[in-house]
Amino acid sequence: MFRPRTLASILGLMLITGAASAASAQSATNGPASAGPLVLTPIPSTIVFSPDARVTTVNDKTAVLAGGYAGKLIEHSVLVGAGAYWLADHRDDARLWYAGLLVGARVLGNDRLNVSARSLFGVGQGTVFDSVALPIRHHGMTFQDREIRVGYRDDFLVIDPEVRLMLALNDALSVNLGAGYRATTAGGGLNELLRGATGSVGIQFNIGK
Repeated sequence: MFRPRTLASILGLMLITGAASAASAQSATNGPASAGPLVLTPIPSTIVFSPDARVTTVNDKTAVLAGGYAGKLIEHSVLVGAGAYWLADHRDDARLWYAGLLVGARVLGNDRLNVSARSLFGVGQGTVFDSVALPIRHHGMTFQDREIRVGYRDDFLVIDPEVRLMLALNDALSVNLGAGYRATTAGGGLNELLRGATGSVGIQFNIGK
């Protein structure tokens, strides 16, 4: 027969052995041996530049805007940069320029052929000229009307969203076509004369990382 002291000793030994086994199992489960190495993968990005030409209307007449954009193309799909545009032809009835932040992203396609949506958010300035007839009076009598040229100018905020179709000719050169709409906050009746639909054509160069 087991004596009480002997039984107590056996039970104590069993408890100690069980606790040691549980601690060993937990250490094996949560130990650093189960964790893999941490690998950092760089996000691919490319610096791009594109001269653009845009056909639009300014002061109710067809106009061509020159300009372009530059920025960083992230993972071949997200564009963050800046753009600027101005009237390419010298006109005696209007002046226009605007510039700002450009953001966009690919919505369809691949690196070879794709469709992207983008928008420019910025500021600009527009001037519209008009001829005003002023009567010439002398001693209370009107002799003739004299025409003078008057310019109406305003600074404004602009948003210029568009959709672009891009075809890559090679790794460094792409051709893109776009369609969009330029909206402004110009006041004094100038907004109707400075806003309008746009059609764009550009050549995008990938110039480095």
